[in-house]
Amino acid sequence: MENFDLESINSMMTEVASVNREEAVKEIANTVASAPASNYSNRDNSDRPNIYMDLNINPKPVDLTKVKEAKAYALYAIDENPSEDTVALVTKVADILKAKKVIYRYDNTVVPSLARDIFMRQDLTIPNAYQLFLPYYKKEKFDLEGIATITNKWPSALSAQHAKHYSKITIKDKTDKTKVVEEFYGFSKATGGVRNMMANSIHMLLGKDCLTKLKFVIVTSSCECETMEDVKVKGYKEVSRRLQELIRRCNDFNIPIYNLNKKESIQKLLELIQTL
Repeated sequence: MENFDLESINSMMTEVASVNREEAVKEIANTVASAPASNYSNRDNSDRPNIYMDLNINPKPVDLTKVKEAKAYALYAIDENPSEDTVALVTKVADILKAKKVIYRYDNTVVPSLARDIFMRQDLTIPNAYQLFLPYYKKEKFDLEGIATITNKWPSALSAQHAKHYSKITIKDKTDKTKVVEEFYGFSKATGGVRNMMANSIHMLLGKDCLTKLKFVIVTSSCECETMEDVKVKGYKEVSRRLQELIRRCNDFNIPIYNLNKKESIQKLLELIQTL
């Protein structure tokens, strides 16, 4: 990552104004300060699926024949302490995508902070500029209240069904790979909070209706992995579980991944951006 050339990126930035994050946030806060507060309570909306408690959700695959592609992307910052070069690169790419009106999807991940930093660079007063999907909502703990518009305050029942379907795990006999020892859904064995996050990840990749997929995903991970073959070569224990699951789901839904710690992927992404 240390040797990448920013010249081609800078040339694409001529029409993109620099954004001062602190000033932007203050301006947004002042703009919406007079807006009426949400009267939403975590106890209302009786139709809200109880993914946190329900273990009897029926698994359901996504109908891939009905999936359409959105002009949208998401950033998954895997490394907790990305290099200054990585942060500079991601910031420049994000500003280009913002100028091209590519929607940014965000799940309120705070750590690592890079995904949050990029979210705060969006035009938060324009709801169509971004989509915010929450795994759960508690007003007193939501620090963007009155600043950003929430797309989903919690995952839908359908997203939970999809999440469960794609969490199926098959364990085979070590000596006879044709023999299945056990099959189960990881979704059902997960804690309530993890189930909410698994369901929310479906919205991140497939949108509010679970049928509008991302055009691409940007990843920052020093392992440089983008495919399960990359993971196999690197070693499963050397690659974060979060990234492995992301790769599997993107494979399921045919969403390309660009790991910006990989020089050739930077070039491929820039070529794609020029077509948008």
